Amino acid sequence: MDYKLEDLIDIPLLQSLQDKLDSVYSFPSAIIDNEGKVLTAVAWQDICTKFHRTNPECEKECIKSDQYILEHISEANPAVSYQCPHGMIDNATPIIIDGKHLGNFFTGQFFLEKPDLEFFKKQAKKYGFDEKAYLMAVEKVPIWTKEKLALYLDFIKGFIEIIAGIGLKTLKEIESSNIIRNHDNRLNFYTEKSPMAVIEWDKDYIVTKWTGASEKIFGWGAKEVIGKPIMDLNMIYEEDIPTVEGTMEKLTNALNENVISSNRNYKKDRSIITCEWYNTILKDENGNMSSVLSHVLDITEQKHWEDAIKKSEAKHSSMLSNISDVLGIIGA
Repeated sequence: MDYKLEDLIDIPLLQSLQDKLDSVYSFPSAIIDNEGKVLTAVAWQDICTKFHRTNPECEKECIKSDQYILEHISEANPAVSYQCPHGMIDNATPIIIDGKHLGNFFTGQFFLEKPDLEFFKKQAKKYGFDEKAYLMAVEKVPIWTKEKLALYLDFIKGFIEIIAGIGLKTLKEIESSNIIRNHDNRLNFYTEKSPMAVIEWDKDYIVTKWTGASEKIFGWGAKEVIGKPIMDLNMIYEEDIPTVEGTMEKLTNALNENVISSNRNYKKDRSIITCEWYNTILKDENGNMSSVLSHVLDITEQKHWEDAIKKSEAKHSSMLSNISDVLGIIGA
């Protein structure tokens, strides 16, 4: 799945960090995705925001800087630098997460040498800017040395690594969540299609899962049982309550992670069925029982035939015994 940069980074957090950096020292910067969407921005110089970018003809020169940076971003080491036609330096550092270029960290809007005021006076006249206000904006633009720029870019490199680290962590969390969600969806699909009832209840015996097969076997719908203690359904045949209580005790004390039991149950209509319960203890991160997952099979028909076979075997055994006795008498 393709993710956008804004899906993977904490935009409010990064905006806050950029604001704080700017409050310590002028730090014009922005995070912009590959579609040109500005995700964060701080301290853009007035000369750009109030003059160069507001005049359509002048803005064309600014766009040349944008295009150059985007066309050469693959050459960044760690950044691509470009001196715009208005004499200011712009930089862009690619934001790469898990091998994919998702956006850029833009910085700049400073001079590497003292600006030529005569040039900017001509600019003001050419584009119709208020000369006094425009020159005041020029004077606000910081002048950096190449050494300072090198330190600046080294800092930006580390900052980008932090952003990429945040993005990668978020990406892995999203992918893990998707894997778990897909696994759960498949598991839910198969449990709903299973002929066995699937019932989950927590350590307080509160029902948390009740599949369609559970309703088919016992008669109660999910809305009638989820959130209620399983014992409140009065679904245990009275004579089998001690057996069920023994099973519950084994599960509660976690003596076994898997407990198989067989007992008679009432359905919602109070008819009686015989069920085989395959109970599995689910544990939390501390190894304590968090819930029990029960797969329940209605073996009423099977039990009926087993009982019939046993009766038939007993009857035939008795008949054979009687014949043996008769033959013994005759032989005597």
